[in-house]
Amino acid sequence: LIRDKENELRVVRNTMEQNEEIIVKVRPFYGRRSKPSYCEARIVSVAQVYQEKERAWKEELEHLRSRLSASEKGENALRAQLAGCQRQTDTMSRTIDGLRDEKTGLLRKVSRLLGSSTVDPLQVRGFSVSNLNAN
Repeated sequence: LIRDKENELRVVRNTMEQNEEIIVKVRPFYGRRSKPSYCEARIVSVAQVYQEKERAWKEELEHLRSRLSASEKGENALRAQLAGCQRQTDTMSRTIDGLRDEKTGLLRKVSRLLGSSTVDPLQVRGFSVSNLNAN
């Protein structure tokens, strides 16, 4: 969209330059008159219209550029936020893996302790390997 507007602006500038060249070429022929000819007045009028359009397009182009800049800043902020979320997800995944490994180790230890004759099952207070696996 910005490129299109820049291209339109370039075309308007070229047209204005051509009109100005025509005015410069026409003026010597009609310059002796106190009043401009219809042709001169029309060319000046067209040039003014093009100047107004150019001004409006410049304003719109500047507005679009500022919107693009704001969008890019927002996108960068979202990318940074996404990267932070990804780091947090990775950290949580590692924590979960560590806790899972710790749980597995504790389940093995409980199983060994329950299987040995030195531990009184009443000391475990109702815990069983099946209860631990359910969690």
